[in-house]
Amino acid sequence: NKEEFAKAIDRFRQIIAGNLKKKEKIKVIVSLPAEIIFNQNFNIPNVGSENLKEAARLNLQMISPLSADKSYSDWQIINETPDRYELLGVLAEKEVIDEFSSVLIASGFLPVAFEYPALSLARFINKFANLENKTVLTIDVSSDGIDLFILKNSRLYFDHFRSWHSIQGE
Repeated sequence: NKEEFAKAIDRFRQIIAGNLKKKEKIKVIVSLPAEIIFNQNFNIPNVGSENLKEAARLNLQMISPLSADKSYSDWQIINETPDRYELLGVLAEKEVIDEFSSVLIASGFLPVAFEYPALSLARFINKFANLENKTVLTIDVSSDGIDLFILKNSRLYFDHFRSWHSIQGE
């Protein structure tokens, strides 16, 4: 509900910003609901660092369930060998991101990044635990559902989310 979200964000800004003027934007990292994110690991040949960005973009478009003009996407290297790159690709619908962004900007916030819970938790875990050369299974149980993800060598390697609705129905 866009209107209720806008009211809640305005109230939140009043609480945390006090007398800060609305034109002074507060930078935020937005953690989106896991159920609106599509992510997948994929491999590409080691095309060299100068061609990596284009090869990753094209391969991500090929595996995407959304058309490129209707989604935002990004990727990160999760493993590299002399022969190939293993990448984690992430996509979300532009319409959803743009709606969140417009409400936040109108309320005096400046979204600097959009991410999803597994990525947020991976960053948090890495900040406080030395996971170099380790593989860790993490289970996030939230009001949205169950999220299983694997951290490998301090990087988000795999993520699978199941909403409560998909498990139990109504």
